[in-house]
Amino acid sequence: MKKRNVLLVFSHNPKKSFGVLFPLGLAYIGTALEKNGHSVEILDMNLYEKPYKVLRKRLENKDYDCVGISVRDIDFNPRHILPYIPIKLTWKNTPLFAFMKAAKLIKTVASDKLLIAGGAGFSAFADRATKASAVDAGIAGEGEELMVELMEHLDEPDAYKKIKGLYYKEGGKLIFSGVRKPVSEETLNTVPKRAFKGLPKDLKVYGSGIQTMRGCPFKCTYCTYSLTQGSQIRLKKIETVIKDIENLRYNHGVKDFTFVDCIFAHPRKHAEAIIDEMIKRKIDVKWKAEVRVDAFDEKFLDKMAKSGCYRLDFSPESGSGKILDRLNKEVTPEQIINSFRLLRKHPEIQTWYYMMFNSPGENFKTVWETIKVVYRLYRMGLVKQKGRVLFSIIRIYPHTLLEKIALKEGKITRKTDLLNPVFYNPFPMRILNFLTMFIYNPIAFPEFALFYFKKQKFKLTTHGSNELSHSYRRK
Repeated sequence: MKKRNVLLVFSHNPKKSFGVLFPLGLAYIGTALEKNGHSVEILDMNLYEKPYKVLRKRLENKDYDCVGISVRDIDFNPRHILPYIPIKLTWKNTPLFAFMKAAKLIKTVASDKLLIAGGAGFSAFADRATKASAVDAGIAGEGEELMVELMEHLDEPDAYKKIKGLYYKEGGKLIFSGVRKPVSEETLNTVPKRAFKGLPKDLKVYGSGIQTMRGCPFKCTYCTYSLTQGSQIRLKKIETVIKDIENLRYNHGVKDFTFVDCIFAHPRKHAEAIIDEMIKRKIDVKWKAEVRVDAFDEKFLDKMAKSGCYRLDFSPESGSGKILDRLNKEVTPEQIINSFRLLRKHPEIQTWYYMMFNSPGENFKTVWETIKVVYRLYRMGLVKQKGRVLFSIIRIYPHTLLEKIALKEGKITRKTDLLNPVFYNPFPMRILNFLTMFIYNPIAFPEFALFYFKKQKFKLTTHGSNELSHSYRRK
């Protein structure tokens, strides 16, 4: 197999509300490519004050055979203010705009090189984003084996047209090459390399993630997880996950990470086995995750705390049984309350709940039911647990049940371009949502509310050799 030089670009996110996140998806792809004899560099645009200048310089200084660009997010945060601000005022602050700008720059500087796009955010809009941007093709779903196959056929005319799992443009039309099978068990159980040429040596500049499984069996009305990762759960081996954690901890000095599964601790038996092994090996780490409110009992929670858990996030979205059913959440209001009743015994675990007031079928009765659940959480001591309830708004994503509902109700049409933010936010709930977005949320979480108006600096300097100086600075 001919050796290829590949540049993988982590697209710029102008408003990094969650800090700078390690490009885990690109690490999996880079690991697969290097395993097959290819040379890989990763450029994280989020580490530079002038990311497009750095990207241009990297492309001009080296001849790559292929460039891949990953898009993690589509909206900026706090995205819940988007329905109340004209898109013309926010467009340049969105990750989507940044991706399109980067793709255009890449094709301008390296017009003869194949440009492939992918990533969690991109996959949710793979068809529309491929058509709207300068990329040659877009990946819908997993990319490790796809990119390896692509490198094998790169010298063939229009190689990407012969590979399953890609969208590409031809004669002004968008074509899909066909559904691709999930990656093999061997690929799934690969421990991703964390040190690549082009990335900082000190990974503590990042928020690092650990993946224990892929896929989501739940069918939440608004969610894209089952579309982008599949609806069948594919569990990683316990030893694979532990090796990944130990690699971060002992080889890179990372003591704080996030379990980045769609939903951690489902199934519980698999997650409990991982945590048992962490305790057994006495791995000194702190971790957080998003879980379901029915994911644990008292015994399991004790183990989670012992293994280093310091934060759990929940997204029940509503305190109304009717709305929970409409959203296909498969939980009850009492389970929401019970989750915090258990967590009160562990004040070291910070707890966040995310709610919404604009679900299909929402009315003042269901809103009042949610308010009562929120009130009970606060009365039980949520603030003492350094926790809050934060409200958001549902965006309509393509190929979801919510899109079908919105079409049926006339909220959107077949011609509505969902690549631009379109929210399910009908009147009169729109007024109530405005109050929660601009009055309640800022009071409950002033740091998050002020975030959008702060100028951020995440800086790594470069030299003539394009090597990183690793002088990370955050202000």
